[in-house]
Amino acid sequence: MLLIVILLLYWTENISNNFKRAKIAMKMTQENHYNDLLDKLQDSYESQISNYALDEWENLHDEDGQIMHRGLLFSRGDKDYFVVVNPAGQIKTMHPDTPLDLVVQIGNCSICLLYEEMQRS
Repeated sequence: MLLIVILLLYWTENISNNFKRAKIAMKMTQENHYNDLLDKLQDSYESQISNYALDEWENLHDEDGQIMHRGLLFSRGDKDYFVVVNPAGQIKTMHPDTPLDLVVQIGNCSICLLYEEMQRS
């Protein structure tokens, strides 16, 4: 009887550890996927938006830690504008003074990239 209890405890702990490893591996795969999408978006912004400079970027996580976002710092002249986009190219938040022209260009680049990705699949 004691042997059965020990085996059950070992088996339960082993399953729990395997589940934790699988969950970590899945999260890493998902983060890599989000990062790839955000890299493609950023490349599109850098190549298509010529009247603003993309000076800095940073990967960000939402409150739940479920989705990775990218914070982008655009500049024009001596003014900086901070914009946060998700992997689908949606603007999640932005600096209140961000020019409408920049917002439209970001949106157009995102839509074009998503359309191209749909055409490939």
